[in-house]
Amino acid sequence: MMKILQFIIYFLILILPLKNLLAETLNTDISQKTISISSNFTGKKILLFGNREVEGDIIITITGPKEKVLVHEKSKKFGIWVNSKKIVFSEVPSYYAIASNRKINNIVPKSLQEELQIGTSKLKIKAINHSIVASTKIEDFKNGLVRNKIRKNLYSSDENSVKFNNKLFRSEISFPTNAPEGKYKINTYLINNSKIINSKENLIFISKVGIERKIYNFANQEPALYGIFAIIIAILSGSIASIIFRRI
Repeated sequence: MMKILQFIIYFLILILPLKNLLAETLNTDISQKTISISSNFTGKKILLFGNREVEGDIIITITGPKEKVLVHEKSKKFGIWVNSKKIVFSEVPSYYAIASNRKINNIVPKSLQEELQIGTSKLKIKAINHSIVASTKIEDFKNGLVRNKIRKNLYSSDENSVKFNNKLFRSEISFPTNAPEGKYKINTYLINNSKIINSKENLIFISKVGIERKIYNFANQEPALYGIFAIIIAILSGSIASIIFRRI
C-alpha cells in the first residue's frame, strides 16, 4: 500500500509541472474589454496581443452574438424585381472576423476548419422555415446572407494581420459603426503541424450608452408607441421641409 502511495506522489510530481507547462504555451489579452456606442461612434479598433512559448501559427476568430436572419430571393415579375421565396436562418453570428499570420489553408486542414468553424463557409448556420425552397438552393441563400454581411463590413477575413516579434504576437481587430450590441467571443488558436497546441478565449462587450440606449430600450419595450412617434416625427419633418421649400 505504501509503495502504491509513493508511486502516486512521484507521478503527480512529474505530471503537474508538465501540465502547467502546456497550459502556459499560449497567453492572450486585449487592449479593451468594453466598447460603448454613443451618437458619435465611428467604429473601434482594439489590439489583441499575446505570447507563444512554442513554435506555431496563430489563428484568431471573433464571433458576435447569434441572431435570426430572414433572407429573400428576388425574382422579376412584370419587369419589376420583387421578393419571392424566403428562408429564415438561425444561429447566425451577427459579426464574424478571422485573423491569422498566413493563409489558413496552409495552417489547418479542412476537417479542422469545419470543427472549429473557421471561415464563413464553415459556420454552422441553420435554415428554418424553408419548406418551399429546395434543399439544393439553401446554400445559395446562405451565400447571399454572407455576401450581405460582408457588404455591411460585419464579416471579414485577413490572413496576414497577425504579426510576430519572436515569441510575441499582435493583431488589430476592427469593429464597424454598425457592430451589434452584445458579447463577442475572441478565440485564439496556437497550431503546429495541423494540430492545436493550445487555445485561449477572451470576451469583449459592446453596448449603447446615453440617449441611444434610451431610444433602443423604448423601441424594444414599447414598439407600438415607438412606431407612432416615428410616424408623427416623419410627418412633421415632411411638413416643415415643404414649408421651407415653398418659401425659398
